[in-house]
Order: sequence, then structure tokens, then C-alpha cells
Amino acid sequence: MSIARFMQMAAAGVETSPWKANPISEATYDSKSFSVQNQSNSPWSVSFNPDGDAMYISDQSFSAEVFQYSLSTSGDVSTASYASKKFSFASQDDTIRSHFIADSGTKMYGIGTGQNTVYQYSLSTAYDVSSASYSSKSFDVSSEATLMYEVHLGSEGAKMYVLSGIADRVYQYSLSTEYDVSTASYDSVNLNLGTEEATPRGISFSIDGTKLYAIGNSNDTVFQYTMTTAWDLSTASYDNESFSVSSQDNSPNALTFNQDGTKMYVVGDTANSVFQYTTG
Repeated sequence: MSIARFMQMAAAGVETSPWKANPISEATYDSKSFSVQNQSNSPWSVSFNPDGDAMYISDQSFSAEVFQYSLSTSGDVSTASYASKKFSFASQDDTIRSHFIADSGTKMYGIGTGQNTVYQYSLSTAYDVSSASYSSKSFDVSSEATLMYEVHLGSEGAKMYVLSGIADRVYQYSLSTEYDVSTASYDSVNLNLGTEEATPRGISFSIDGTKLYAIGNSNDTVFQYTMTTAWDLSTASYDNESFSVSSQDNSPNALTFNQDGTKMYVVGDTANSVFQYTTG
């Protein structure tokens, strides 16, 4: 993260502390969870706004929707409630698996297994998914692989990462215009997760781009990787650090962290719930 981005986040009142997560093997379950069963019976991705008082869940069924929740205590999933706000991706792809909301809260991205394409959306009200509309911008990633499960943007919108469930790899792209997926190009760089997880379902990055975390439902485990050059998958290596979430869900689909990495959240479609952990 650049100094400029730190200053922007600080001015907005967003947590700007360095990444504080311990090795993922030291994580502990907080005995806190929230069921999204009333909205989704197959939740596939989870994210939060920077303040931690709004949560978003994508449903991988043919409704292809993202649902928004409010947390009365920031970062505490046990205080969540449905905000009666949602958005459907179905006009572009009715098999959308995951979403990603950019730092500003005014741009959102979705990817699915039907089109293997990243679609870009605008939110007229920041972090309010009910205000989303299609930006008529997209990028086809099928030249690299298919069965795409997750999309993530990093390095202040200059990099994009896509997870393939059939290739067991994360693919890296550069955006010549930040946050504009229509300007993406493949970096000819990817990371093979298959040695650790045969069926990866979700990925998440540390806010500084030096850590990558992957989760899947072969081992029901989070695996940790380090990039010696931030946001560059060619410098990534497995840390021999992992953490099992099988006691909470034996079919985990996604994970995410709070701003400083001290809290981790996992969602899966066995319990149809979001589970909360402490990492640091």
C-alpha cells in the first residue's frame, strides 16, 4: 500500500495499521457466527467494508445475487442482521460465484463459471449494493483457465487476481487504468495451489499485498503464502502454515480478513454461515 493510500484511508477514518496477523496456524475460533440461510443456501464469497459495520455475501445459486448485512458492533458477525439490500448479477452471468468491492466502495466486480468473465459495476452510494449498476466493462479470462471462482483486485487497482477451481491456480493481471477491468492484460504469472489444496474455492490477500491465503473443501483448511515482492505472485511461496476450519464447516468456500488482519471470516455451504476467528 502506498503512502498516498494510507493518507486517504486515514483521512476517511479507516484503520491504517500494519498487517498484524500471526502465522495462520495460531488462529483461534471466536465462537461467533452468523447464519445467512434466510438469504442464501450456498454462500460463496464474503467481504466487509473498511469500517467493519457492513458485510456482503454472494450466493452461487442461479439467483446470482450479493446480499448486504449490517453489524451493530463493528467486526462482530454475531451482531449482523440483513439490511434488506441486494443486487443481482444475472443479467451478465447467472452463475456468478464471487464479488469484490474496491476500497472506495463505488466499484464492484463479479465473476462466475458460466462466462469466465470479470464484470465491473458502479455503486452510486458507496458500499450500498442496492445502488449498483453494470458499467458495461468486462474482461474475459477464459484464455488462461475456466471454472473461475473468485476475483480480487490489489495494488490500488493496478493488479487483478482470478482463481480457477479446475486449474487450482491463481492468475495475475495488470490493469493499465486502475480499477478498470476492460484495460486488463495477463501477466503470464500464476500460482499453483494444488499441492496444498486440490479444490481451492477462495483466496484473500493481506492489505499490503505480501500475504496470500487460500481455502478449499478438500482439506477444509486455510493455507498461507508469502510474496517477497508485494502483489507479485511470481515471488510467492508456501509458508508451511495452515489452519483447519472443519469443526465449523466442512465445505468452506471463501475467507476474508479485517483491515489489520487480526480477524478472519470464513463462509461455507454446509452450515450456510459466516464464522469469525482471531489471528493476531
